Amino acid sequence: MNLPITAELKKVLEVTIQGCINAYNEKEMGAVDHSIYDMYSKFSFTENVDSLIDTTRKVEGIIARRGKSILIIFQGSNGLADWADNFKFWKENEKYRKGSLLTLAGDIVGENISVKVHDGFHDQAKLAYPCIKTAVDAYMQEIPREEWDIIVTGHSLGGAVSTMTAFFLTRDFPEIRPAVTLVPHASPRVGNKTFVTSMNANVGRIVRTVFETDIVTRVPMEILGFRHVGIELTLKKRNRRWYDRILHPWTENVGSMRDHYPQNYRDAIAKLGVLSC
Repeated sequence: MNLPITAELKKVLEVTIQGCINAYNEKEMGAVDHSIYDMYSKFSFTENVDSLIDTTRKVEGIIARRGKSILIIFQGSNGLADWADNFKFWKENEKYRKGSLLTLAGDIVGENISVKVHDGFHDQAKLAYPCIKTAVDAYMQEIPREEWDIIVTGHSLGGAVSTMTAFFLTRDFPEIRPAVTLVPHASPRVGNKTFVTSMNANVGRIVRTVFETDIVTRVPMEILGFRHVGIELTLKKRNRRWYDRILHPWTENVGSMRDHYPQNYRDAIAKLGVLSC
């Protein structure tokens, strides 16, 4: 599907990918620039995990304000426990509470209907969610309803966690659904077809970016029942180096880890043309 790039959408993409780079706060991920928002605070939550390769799970990110907007930004994979969560490819049932049920294909979902989501991404999002929920609740009390603008984003694992967080928020606060913009950059697949249908129907806008042959966006595999949410915006290199042209036929099939770095996404977004009216 061709996605019209308006000036407003391009600004959202620029702010969210820079926010993702800021959340990493590491030079190799790109230059940090916190001037993109009016105010911000960082969050970090840690819990013990039962893992053979690590004993703690950490979820980090930024809650920021930009004008009347609130931005919730999740850091990507950073540590062995994060990667352990990335590769937990089984799915966990996530039931909707009665009173906040979602509509699927025109029918009200029954109380016993559940979606299936990636167990590791679910656990990461659940760890930070009480803090996020409190921040969004306070925002809703401060800003008039007609001006709500809630942007949820992240890169890599952060993109998957942002998707689960948007699910939680639109479940718990049905009134904010039209005001939520979800922008997962370089995100793996998060849930099954029912989850995707629910998200697409109930989140105001979902724009999911993929740079070239980014391998992380190809897992978990569809054969395991996972699907992507939202509208995909494929970002391209303007000029390929000679070795990229040689490797492209191979990476087109198997994917490339080099295409996963957030600065690739930032540079490609900066070069997007804007729809002229």
